[in-house]
Amino acid sequence: MRNSFFLVIPAQQEDPVRLELYTEVALKQWIDELPRANLSLSTRLLYDFMQESNKLLMTAQQRLDYLELLRPCYLAVEEDLRSRLTKTGFPKSANEHKIYMILAAIERELSIGYWTIVKEQTRREIGWFQGKDVALAIQRVIKGLTSIIVSQYIMSLPIPEWVWIDLHSLYKLAVKLKKETTKVPDPSCLVNHSSTIQDSYKQCILLRNEHKLI
Repeated sequence: MRNSFFLVIPAQQEDPVRLELYTEVALKQWIDELPRANLSLSTRLLYDFMQESNKLLMTAQQRLDYLELLRPCYLAVEEDLRSRLTKTGFPKSANEHKIYMILAAIERELSIGYWTIVKEQTRREIGWFQGKDVALAIQRVIKGLTSIIVSQYIMSLPIPEWVWIDLHSLYKLAVKLKKETTKVPDPSCLVNHSSTIQDSYKQCILLRNEHKLI
């Protein structure tokens, strides 16, 4: 899988000063200072932060470390935004459509971040240690695409065909790398807090099939 049709990686530039914002200490401080009581502002700051990171040149390992540290904060914001879309039926209000647009934007930016890691690490032969990171990054991209699909379903909007193409291509890549059954940390799995690329892929396919039956 050389390129993604949906998750387009922007041009990246070196910026040593901005790169310091993505170190563990600086990032933890940034997360702690987020105005969580103001969802609109914290979402905007989160979106800008992720968008800027995708334009910043950094190692795959640093990007993965930063995204995994940011992920719990992101998931909390995503859940809060999504809960606001499920309180009412149809038709959705203009404000709900604005919330959806913001939700879709942050879901896409996070997925692009993980996809950047996958693309960088699969350019060369993968060692055992890097293989675990690749499995984690691929699983996170698939989970990100699944989140995008769920948000589309909530709003009763069609799923862009490119999303499905990317999803199937990512799973084929995992099979090619023999990483589809590698277990990775997954807090959404309540039993053992881990899952595989295969698990995440199957969940998304089942979601699609269930929606077709409705």
